[in-house]
Amino acid sequence: MSAEPYPINLQPLTEKPYAWEEHYVRAVLEIDDSLLQQRIRVAEKALISRAGELFGHQGHSIEIQAADEAPCALAMLKRERTMS
Repeated sequence: MSAEPYPINLQPLTEKPYAWEEHYVRAVLEIDDSLLQQRIRVAEKALISRAGELFGHQGHSIEIQAADEAPCALAMLKRERTMS
């Protein structure tokens, strides 16, 4: 992973970050339009991978809910940033 051109606060959304969370946060906080699509793709792949791991497992309801909502937020980010 290359060095960031600006500092990013990657504080996890929870005390123990989910496997996909760092990628999601990087995408949401990306300000460079030339990097945004790549960050979103990486976050989406991480979410899909984790969703496969979570399928049928119990005891991960909070993460499952967060992982269900994250793709909607990424889609909204894509729409908003490509419209401007």
